[in-house]
Amino acid sequence: MKKLALMLAVLLALSCLLMACDTPAPDSDTTADTTVTEAPTDAPTEAPTEAPTEAPTEAPTEAPSTKVTYTVTVKDQNGDPVEGAAVQMCDDKGCKMPAATNAEGVVTFTYDPSNYHVTIVECPEGYTADPEQAFYFEGEATELTVEITKN
Repeated sequence: MKKLALMLAVLLALSCLLMACDTPAPDSDTTADTTVTEAPTDAPTEAPTEAPTEAPTEAPTEAPSTKVTYTVTVKDQNGDPVEGAAVQMCDDKGCKMPAATNAEGVVTFTYDPSNYHVTIVECPEGYTADPEQAFYFEGEATELTVEITKN
C-alpha cells in the first residue's frame, strides 16, 4: 500500500511539472512556493546579462597523510615468533582495537603519530604475559619487539 501511495505521489509530481501545476504532491512536506507565472506577451524583452566571471578557484589540496605504520613483533623467550597474540596500542587519548599477530609474530598498526605503548591483552594457548605490563616505543621508533613466556 505504501508503494502505491509513493508511486501516485511521484506520478502527480511529474504531471505537475509537465503541466506547470501549483499543487504540491500529497504527503509532501514541500514548503517552497511552486506557483508558475508567465510574463505578459506584450512586455519588452531584455537581453540577459552575463554574470561577472571570477577567476577559477583551485580545489583545496589535502594535507599529506601523517599516518605512521607501527610494527610489533611478539616472540617467546626462545626467540620464536608467537602467532595469535592479541596486541593493543594505547596512548594518552585511549586504546585502539587489539589485533592478532600473524605466523611470523608480527602485527602492524597505522595511526596518527603519538606516544604509543603496547600491551598483550590475550595470549594464545601455551603462552602467558602480564596484561598490565606496557611496552613502549623508544623515541620516534616505529618497531617494537615484545617477549612473552612459553609455558
